[in-house]
Amino acid sequence: MISSDNNVVFFDSQCVLCGNLLKLLLKIDRNEKLRFASLQSEFSRSMLPSEFVEAANYKSVAFLKDGELYFYSSAVIELFSTIGFPWMIFKIGYILPKKWRDKLYMKVSNNRYSWFGKSEACMLPDEKLAPRFVHELDV
Repeated sequence: MISSDNNVVFFDSQCVLCGNLLKLLLKIDRNEKLRFASLQSEFSRSMLPSEFVEAANYKSVAFLKDGELYFYSSAVIELFSTIGFPWMIFKIGYILPKKWRDKLYMKVSNNRYSWFGKSEACMLPDEKLAPRFVHELDV
């Protein structure tokens, strides 16, 4: 269970690139600041804007931080900087105009399946990691 102010990374569980990002985040987030939810889950459907989750092909990671949702390049910057030192260096990305950052993000997003592949099964967390994966809202 999770409250709406926790740091939740919403990821495409069928995307190989996203799965590798997830593995990296689990490794570097030693203080366990981040939680994770599949974009394909009912939890994500209840937390994210309907136009975002109803898209046939999820185009962005989403990040919920302190009750605020971030998408595209802003989500990446915020989720890495939330982990802390040395990852807060990602905040330097805000120097670039959002339009430029998001254009680059969308270039990768639109090609991620052809460049990195698509998985039919999502990563299942082991017992140690299971509490970091969100399935329902704590109301």
